[in-house]
Amino acid sequence: MTKDLPPQFEKTAPDAVAKAILDGVEAGEDDIFPDPFAVALGKQFHASPKTVERQMAALVAVPA
Repeated sequence: MTKDLPPQFEKTAPDAVAKAILDGVEAGEDDIFPDPFAVALGKQFHASPKTVERQMAALVAVPA
């Protein structure tokens, strides 16, 4: 999924992501952000869901 991610973004090891997800499930968390990028996105989402929605839509927008 992240093979084309720019090099300035460190990729989190799959086993670390899996552990964070399982820990979150075991802790009963509703939202699980298993890596630093997801944590930042989660904070932004909780602050302004509509802003994140617009940013994500812009990333996948198909030119007309």
